[in-house]
Amino acid sequence: MRIIYFDIDCLRPDHLGCYGYDRPTSPTIDSIAADGIRFDNYFCASSPCLPSRTCLVSGRFGIRNGVLSNHSGGARFQIETGHYGGPLPPNEMFPRVMKAHGYDPICFSNFADRHYAMWFMCGWSEYHTPNLKCGAETAEEVNDKVIPWLRNNAKRENYYLHINYWDTHRIYKMDPCWSERFENHPVTQQWPDDAAIQEHQSVTGPFTAHGQFVDDKSLVPLMPGAINNRKDFDKMITAYDSSIAYVDHHMKRVLDELDRQGVLDDAVIVISGDHGDAFGEQGIYSDHVNVSNCIHNIPLIIRWPG
Repeated sequence: MRIIYFDIDCLRPDHLGCYGYDRPTSPTIDSIAADGIRFDNYFCASSPCLPSRTCLVSGRFGIRNGVLSNHSGGARFQIETGHYGGPLPPNEMFPRVMKAHGYDPICFSNFADRHYAMWFMCGWSEYHTPNLKCGAETAEEVNDKVIPWLRNNAKRENYYLHINYWDTHRIYKMDPCWSERFENHPVTQQWPDDAAIQEHQSVTGPFTAHGQFVDDKSLVPLMPGAINNRKDFDKMITAYDSSIAYVDHHMKRVLDELDRQGVLDDAVIVISGDHGDAFGEQGIYSDHVNVSNCIHNIPLIIRWPG
């Protein structure tokens, strides 16, 4: 059995067509969902990025594994270690559990570098750091490493391939042309309206409506400098939707290569993420520092052979 896990940072289910979204963000993801199962009540155990993925690979809540934040004392991973050659300890890392059950776990991700979480590399048969951009890499750059691996290895038996894309995490870096597909698809969500956005102008701190998005706005033309009105909000949403469309396109490249190798129909495809993102909830814009349904309710799509 071949298992392909697409780990997409900051992915909200309500911005995917298969979850009812009315903008064309995710044709590839939607096609997988149409042939598989879509889970509505799926939640990350913790957030943001480092706590969520620590829960994923350790199988333990943050209060047990020690990682409750991205930084400082709340980011110190705790694990009980076993003796050399002895049985796996009860809290063993997920890649090592996979390996103990006859699977080769393979990872393409800059996550360990981004969060100085070198323990995340533990147990993988292969751990590929695509480059040194620490999460600022594009899906195309990740695929530049993934696609050659598939050409040489896709037909291998019993592997778990974890592919991590960061493009849906602000700041959105894809070419502005990706927003053109939404020109005839305006943002239809009603909240926050201009009145709510004006109320949020009094909320201060990181990732609020005030210009925290990028210092040099010319470098990221898709991003607004701040959220002062509904026009700014719509621009931010279109940037986010463009990032999903961009990732979706590069997921298709991976699936197409699996198809060329003749193994797509027999592969398990899993699509999920580490957490969502806030677009006005609790006064937070384009980040995930708050505890809210929009952060913790994440997509899960599984397509199983047959």
